[in-house]
Amino acid sequence: LILAILFVITWSSCRKNNIIKAASWRLNIVMCVGAVMGYVSGILFGIDEASATAAELDILCNVRLWIMDISFTVLFMPLFLKTYRISQVFNTLLTKKKIDDKKLFAGLLICIGI
Repeated sequence: LILAILFVITWSSCRKNNIIKAASWRLNIVMCVGAVMGYVSGILFGIDEASATAAELDILCNVRLWIMDISFTVLFMPLFLKTYRISQVFNTLLTKKKIDDKKLFAGLLICIGI
């Protein structure tokens, strides 16, 4: 959890560096948010169910599963989108087509919405 937060601070502060720009620092921050959500999901799975009422347990079970599923999507979709961008660059090497982060974020939001 602390390491993910340190990565977010590092990428935010060094975002003007050419290497950090090339690594899509915005998508890296989104991946860290997904990791933090996964950690929170793990903490929620560690809550003792015997101390909760039936209504609280119903809510807790739904929240745990939703956070885990959304965190998986938010963690891995930026990685898949970066791979997609690299494949597009190599497939259209002669046309010099550029795919910016806005298009990748649109794909990420579509995948989270599904």
